[in-house]
Amino acid sequence: MGGFWAFLQRLFGFGAAKSAPALPQIDGAKIASGRARVAHKVLMDAVTENQRLLLTRRALKNDEVKDRIGKLGLYANKIMEKVEVEPQNLTTVQRFLIYYLPRAADVAESIVQLERLVRPDPDRLARSIAMLGKLEQAFAHYVDTLDDEDHAALDIELDLLDRSLKEDLRP
Repeated sequence: MGGFWAFLQRLFGFGAAKSAPALPQIDGAKIASGRARVAHKVLMDAVTENQRLLLTRRALKNDEVKDRIGKLGLYANKIMEKVEVEPQNLTTVQRFLIYYLPRAADVAESIVQLERLVRPDPDRLARSIAMLGKLEQAFAHYVDTLDDEDHAALDIELDLLDRSLKEDLRP
C-alpha cells in the first residue's frame, strides 16, 4: 500500500509525497475470485474511512487526541496492509474494517464538532475522548491478532522442524 503510506506522509508531514493513495491490490491467486472482490471492496471502503479519520487531525485542538488519532490511523494502515498481502486475513479483521474503523472516524468528527462549540458539554467531550481510547485498544488488539496468526504459523513450523530433527538425530 505504498500510495497510502505516501498519503500518510503527506498528511503528517513526514516527507514529500506527490502521489494519491494507491488502490489496494488483492492477489487473486491466494483466494477465490469472489472473496478477492469482497476483500478489495472492504479495503477500498476502509481506505476511505481511514482517510476520513486522519483528516480530522487538522481540525482538532487537543494534541493528545491528535496523537491518538494518528495511532489509530497507523494501526488501521497496518491491518489493511496485512489484508492486502494475505487476503484470507479479511475474516479475522472484517468487523474492524467495516464497523470499528468507520465508527472511529465518526467519533473523531464528533470531537471536532464539540471543540468548535463555544461551550462544549464537558461530559460528552470526555466520553468521546474516552471512547477513542477504547477504540485504540481495539485497533491494537486487531493488529496483535494478525501478528499472532503469523506467530502461530511460526510455532507450527518450529514444532514440525523439532520433530523432524528428533527423528533424524535419534541414536
